Amino acid sequence: MITKRHLVLVVTLAIAAVALWAAFRDVNFAQLWARMTQADPLLIGLAALIHIASFLARTQRWRLTMSSSAPLPWRQVFDANMVCYLGNNYLPARAGEVARIFTLAARSGVSRNFLFGTVVVERIADAAALAGLLGAATALLDAAPAWLSGGGGAMALGAPLVLVILLALPLFEEKLIALLERSRLPQSFSATLQHMLRQFLLGSRGLHQWRPLTAFLLWTGVWLTLEVGFMLTTALAVGVEAEPVVCALLFAALAFSSLAPSTPGYVGVFQLVAVLVLKPFGVGAEEALSLVLIYQAISYCVVTVLGVPALWRIGGLRVLRQSASS
Repeated sequence: MITKRHLVLVVTLAIAAVALWAAFRDVNFAQLWARMTQADPLLIGLAALIHIASFLARTQRWRLTMSSSAPLPWRQVFDANMVCYLGNNYLPARAGEVARIFTLAARSGVSRNFLFGTVVVERIADAAALAGLLGAATALLDAAPAWLSGGGGAMALGAPLVLVILLALPLFEEKLIALLERSRLPQSFSATLQHMLRQFLLGSRGLHQWRPLTAFLLWTGVWLTLEVGFMLTTALAVGVEAEPVVCALLFAALAFSSLAPSTPGYVGVFQLVAVLVLKPFGVGAEEALSLVLIYQAISYCVVTVLGVPALWRIGGLRVLRQSASS
């Protein structure tokens, strides 16, 4: 019997196969291999250190969204965050997002609904920041692909608006609760929904004070700077001459492309996006693919080195299996 899970698997594999074919169809594999094997090891090491720093910044950002609750130990938040990226790299359907909620809730005793609210705020804030970066980069680059220029402008307006609405929802908490109370739902079910809603909105309320909000925005700037620096350093390592603003454009495009259905690690999608984004700037397919493949390899290594010990500390593969089934 064909299930929904089977259909999703077929679709993601088909997307990956088509994307890989489109990205590699005109590639000189000898040139690609030569460029990758001649990458500067010192710059690759520097890129890995920058990537590690970006995960530290992301951990601090997520922790700031929890300011409406009792402060959680930094190590617990870091471990859950790295398990998230480990799961996203090796499991389908972005199972890591569920894994970090389950693992942190189990270790800290904090409500899953509260953590879900913080994750939603963080991810929408990511989208808003990336949309702003994409919009700024396309405005500064005349050669930016038209499909990115048009989409970048729309996202630069839409994502911040969604974030503002999400942050404003807790102001209407009592009205939303009143709607549930007046609904015709069974009383026990309505009470459960009210509890879940209150916990979710509590997670959304973490940035309502100026101090955590200001710190969150500052750490967002640090995170974006580190990510663009990671991309730029990787480009230098493989000999790709790309301006920082082009690296910013590529990073934002890759980040948004990760939202599309794809195999774990975004195999195929990332390769095609890199080729399409860099082509207008005179970067050949071999150069673009060497950049994105080394970029992904560094990311996989960093996430694995940081994520596996974190996974061991929170209970092992059993946690990821539970998250994937959820």
